[in-house]
Amino acid sequence: MLTKFKNINSIFFDIDNTIAVNTLGYGEVGYFEYVLAGLICRNRKISYAEALKAVLETEKKYAFLNPFLTASELGAPLEIYRKELADFQREFLQVYEDAVELIKTLKAAGYDLYISSSNNRSRAYAVLCAAGVSDWDHSSYFTELFGPDNLGFRKNSVDFYKQLIAAGNFRPEEMMIIGDDIEADCEMPRKAGIEHTVLIDRKRQQKRNDIFVVDDLRNILN
Repeated sequence: MLTKFKNINSIFFDIDNTIAVNTLGYGEVGYFEYVLAGLICRNRKISYAEALKAVLETEKKYAFLNPFLTASELGAPLEIYRKELADFQREFLQVYEDAVELIKTLKAAGYDLYISSSNNRSRAYAVLCAAGVSDWDHSSYFTELFGPDNLGFRKNSVDFYKQLIAAGNFRPEEMMIIGDDIEADCEMPRKAGIEHTVLIDRKRQQKRNDIFVVDDLRNILN
């Protein structure tokens, strides 16, 4: 099916700006923290500022800032937190249909699909759930989710991909990385020996002769 890429078996998808994007933007403190703070504010009957401070201070205890473990420690009911996250995502998370269609097509064709993300796995599952390709802690489309919490590095490091290869006992020549960041999704994988990369650039702003660039992920199949 992937005529441009021979011998590919394992395909890795980035999440942010590849499968979905937060239309409000990204910052050091994001919507996972803001939604949780709102819940804590109501539960404890404290000011929103106090609740957000409690969330941020508690979250620092957990490697790579796990908001769900933070919610548990602060006594926020998990199901209510998930519901309010889902409500937020329906309003402010844009899901890219070309990505969802490609994921479903490749899975049906028998490819092994994975997530490679700088988000920890709990955050990743939350976004994939909003995109309709996962539950909150399981996906029938992705064999495994690889992030900093199980590899020890973020994607802007070659060590992320070295650990990824080792963790799954993958063959680099049979892997393909799909993402929106030239450094994290193209240059770092290549330094780790993964030659097959695809850059998604829906705004058509980037031109690179040495990188396969598409403005619609379904074009990979052409």
